[in-house]
Amino acid sequence: MENLPAGIPPEGVIPNFIDPPTQALIPKAFIYATFPLVLPFVAMRFYARIKYARVGIDDYLCALAVVSQVAQLALTFKVIEQAAGPHMWDIPLVKITSSYAQNSTVLTHMYFVSAMLIKSSILSLYSRIFHPSPMAGFFIHGGMVVNVAFYVSIIIAFIVTCVPRAADYATGGWLSLEFSNRCYQYNSRIGGTSGVMSAILDSYILVLPLGFLWGLKTTTKRKLGLSAVFIAGSSACIFSIASAYFRLTINSTSPQDQDLSWKAMPIYGTSVAEINMGIICSCMPVIIILFKGFNSWSTQFLSRIRSSISNSRKFSDRSKDSDIEMLRYEGIEENGLPEVPRGTMTGMRTFMSNFNRTRPAKMQTELLTVASADLNYHAQLRQEVERKGG
Repeated sequence: MENLPAGIPPEGVIPNFIDPPTQALIPKAFIYATFPLVLPFVAMRFYARIKYARVGIDDYLCALAVVSQVAQLALTFKVIEQAAGPHMWDIPLVKITSSYAQNSTVLTHMYFVSAMLIKSSILSLYSRIFHPSPMAGFFIHGGMVVNVAFYVSIIIAFIVTCVPRAADYATGGWLSLEFSNRCYQYNSRIGGTSGVMSAILDSYILVLPLGFLWGLKTTTKRKLGLSAVFIAGSSACIFSIASAYFRLTINSTSPQDQDLSWKAMPIYGTSVAEINMGIICSCMPVIIILFKGFNSWSTQFLSRIRSSISNSRKFSDRSKDSDIEMLRYEGIEENGLPEVPRGTMTGMRTFMSNFNRTRPAKMQTELLTVASADLNYHAQLRQEVERKGG
């Protein structure tokens, strides 16, 4: 079996078991490009919640999505290590094991779970921001119901069709030909449906808050800024649409013709990026207050540096004047003139005398503060919506 390919090669193609071409780098590249940003964003999210507000259901759902995503990433690396990436005819049949089939199936389930959790987290965040607007609540909770119902249905359908039944174990279990044909036949339909529906849900989640934001009684500049935060989620939507496209390309009922090990790699990559960017974008409206505070602090810090430089220059000028004055005093003493009465001290002595003086009251009262409306981002939005929607 070591010399038998897992798939039928095209006419004239010789299987390459030694160094075959592979697309395994595609999901790896997406993982390396997006996942390193996930953990810092999630950490900042919980820091902002603990410091400025309270941890809510949206935060817990986000944390669960991260756990599910880590499992998905681990399984992605595992199936690549086992066999996935090359063409089916470049994979020795001996590598297609029950473990490989099980890991591939669980990997698909974990994507569905991660997608459901992160979409639910974002919708829960919307509910927290736009509460108690009745219209916002209707669209947000309606989206939650559709999201959960769809993914639960997809997971159940996938389990029914792509998990061996009792009769399948008599003919090979996970490697049973009857089971494989049944799973591949329905998997392409389930995958295509889930891809399209996921793209629709992501688009809905992207557009949903914009209408409410532009109805707020605030400045156009602030509306644009808030809208930009939510529009940043379009990256997740783009990856979702790309994933749907690649899923729809796998439409054959024949496992050999599908070349799954090769064609699945773009799906793995875009699916990983979709969830990772979804997690990052779900954190952005929460952590924005941290960057506002940093901007205020950095502005204050730079202002103090400029003030110190300006004071140093003034002191330098005073020192030069003081040296000239001292020379004049020395000339007067040499000429034997009466001693000039002590006047206002200048030069280094003056500087040392003034060193510990307090700064003007204006400087003393400079504190790093953030307006209360900015400190509680969600509370401000809720107040605006309440004034608008009654």
